[in-house]
Order: sequence, then C-alpha cells, then structure tokens
Amino acid sequence: MYTLVQHSGFVVSGKMDFKHAVELRSLCETSVEAVREAGGLIFETYSAASSAEFNENYPPDVHGMIPRVSGSFSQSKVQGQRIYIPTNLGDD
Repeated sequence: MYTLVQHSGFVVSGKMDFKHAVELRSLCETSVEAVREAGGLIFETYSAASSAEFNENYPPDVHGMIPRVSGSFSQSKVQGQRIYIPTNLGDD
C-alpha cells in the first residue's frame, strides 16, 4: 500500500520549490491507520499512487516545472514526512 506525503526535497533538503509538492511513500501495515485517521489517501498499487502523485503535483492551474498541490499537510507523519490531505474529495 502507498500514500502521498510532503516531498523529501523540502523535508530533507529544505528546497522551497518542493514545499507544496508530494511524493509517494510505501506504507507498512501499522502506518495505514495513521493515514486514514489523518484523512490521507491510500493506494493499493504503485501505479495508482504514481498517477495520483503526478495529478496532485500538477493540477490544471499549475504551469511550468514547479509542483504545487491544492491540498494541505497533516501534522501526522509517515517515515518523517507529513501526510498529504487532498482537497475536494468526492466532489466530482
């Protein structure tokens, strides 16, 4: 299983271009509940998580190379990175 978390480019390296970006992270069984409680996303496959990573980083209003998600980040973390909380869940 996988989720999206705040990008390590910001978390580890402090690169401001990645402050509002996500990357996928694999989940161990004990982390799944923490992600659910935080309101984060859980993906069964790497492919689904990878697609979501791109779509969240580059929504239609983002132009250029610098990613910018529209959601926020929980105070809860997975492997030291804040869990991504998407906006507009189920508003389709």
